[in-house]
Amino acid sequence: MTASLSFSLDRQGISTGASIFANLGPAPLVEHAIQNGEGLLAASGPLVVETGRHTGRSAKDKFTVKDAETENTVWWGNTNVPMTPEHFAALKEDFFKALADKSKLYVADLFGGSQPEHRVNVRIINELAWHNLFIRTLLVRPTANELSSFEPEYTITDLPRFQADPERHGCRSETVIAVNLTEKLILIGAVGLFSWMGWLWRPLRTLMVASGLTALLAIWLYSPTGALLQGDLSRAESTFLLKYLISSQSAILWMCALFALATVCYWIGFASRTAAWVGTLLTWAAVYAGVTGLLVRWREGHLLGPDIGHIPVSNLYEVFVLLCLVTALFYLYYERRYATRALGGFVLLVISSLVVFLLWYSFTRDAYQIQPLVPALKSWWMKLHVPANFIGYGTFSLAAMVGFAYLVKSHGETRSWKPLVPVFVLGAVLCAEPLIFGSRELSATWMLYFGIGALVVGTILAFRAPIARRLPSLEILDDIMYRAIAVGFAFFTVATILGALWAADAWGTYWQWDPKETWALIVWLNYAAWLHMRLMKGLRGTVASWWALSGLAVTTFAFIGVNMFLSGLHSYGSL
Repeated sequence: MTASLSFSLDRQGISTGASIFANLGPAPLVEHAIQNGEGLLAASGPLVVETGRHTGRSAKDKFTVKDAETENTVWWGNTNVPMTPEHFAALKEDFFKALADKSKLYVADLFGGSQPEHRVNVRIINELAWHNLFIRTLLVRPTANELSSFEPEYTITDLPRFQADPERHGCRSETVIAVNLTEKLILIGAVGLFSWMGWLWRPLRTLMVASGLTALLAIWLYSPTGALLQGDLSRAESTFLLKYLISSQSAILWMCALFALATVCYWIGFASRTAAWVGTLLTWAAVYAGVTGLLVRWREGHLLGPDIGHIPVSNLYEVFVLLCLVTALFYLYYERRYATRALGGFVLLVISSLVVFLLWYSFTRDAYQIQPLVPALKSWWMKLHVPANFIGYGTFSLAAMVGFAYLVKSHGETRSWKPLVPVFVLGAVLCAEPLIFGSRELSATWMLYFGIGALVVGTILAFRAPIARRLPSLEILDDIMYRAIAVGFAFFTVATILGALWAADAWGTYWQWDPKETWALIVWLNYAAWLHMRLMKGLRGTVASWWALSGLAVTTFAFIGVNMFLSGLHSYGSL
């Protein structure tokens, strides 16, 4: 508990392991809001936040419990919509369960009404720091002496990430404001407050439009007569923009170069904020180039022949590009969400590793060539299964690198190298995986890669003290790691189900214990166990970080190692 309350939450029947920040002033609440990624400071100093979908009262989602006490004292109608006591009891139960799982809660004890003879004591429990700051401007703040004996009469619990169930809770949508005048308890939940990605995330909206327009330009340049349904691939050798910028191979090469430069800038960013900002800009540019490259590649396949064109997520080359893009996009979202660029260097390391492998695979195996699909891949299931699968892989990779950052942060003041030896060994093992998977024989290229990778890990650990000072708090790192794994697990679960449906369509059975299927199940069980331990046993901190980092080794083998060393029905994805 970060702060004590004169009237504890336990006495209200609220049990939680969260850190309680009680009755903070404006300055600390603004600091918390920024640290939590809830908003940013504007140039003149005020806190700026995005309210999301609901910018008003959401009046149609407000309900009042109708019971013996309120049945004849409330004017029921379109404004005061009734909710049954049973539905409120279910909502309260689920709210209190959600409170128990929070890592932070902000509590404000305030007065409703300016005149002492008429005012009521109100306790507000917020999930977000800026909500707590906002409510402090609406109600009357008690003095320190008044707080020492404060006992809440009404309690308002505000969980904007809570998702209501209309059938179970008797409400209209996932958003709910439930007022129980008998229990003097108000519950507010609105999952729509933070719409985390997709079209509602403005930077991604801009990226989609820009990449789409650039891809259309490339398609037009491939068409000598201006007819978009016709094209000539040979123009890629004679048209400047296609040859050097926006043909699929050129755009993907630019993506690789920009990711490498972004990695360097993010690490320089520990000494220069300008360099970190450039790292963000280069990462967005790399994603733009990669998305454009995949879109143009889609069209180039169809120009080769109607039976050759396919959605560009169908072979190892294409999914390597997809994995780079997914990992980078999720990182950029969390960078903006938590207002920190300090994790960029860590996450871009794994993307740079993918880039190195992608370049090796392209130039030694001519993997960039567009080939016809094998019969098993000519399925609509593939178009759904593969993107969902690689969202899982991408977020698992991101979580692993955040776990690495957590270990660096936790050992920032450690002078002895002994606790760091396991971190170095595991980092070296992860660096060695491309060496193992890249070739069945030791080559100078991969020996050099392994040496540089191990040197990078060692350098990070050697300079852990200044790096740790710039990293976000351990609580934020832990929260990002949890969210990334939770999102990845959800998509990986969907991908596994879609894969089973695809297998039934292609091979007549949902599951055959093929090596790829078996290792996918191992990956799923690994992260299912991680989440179970987190939610049921409170797994956090160092152990969770080690687990996430080790999980990357398992995931990498499932992704590449199986294709390299084990034969099966998925042999069309082999190296």
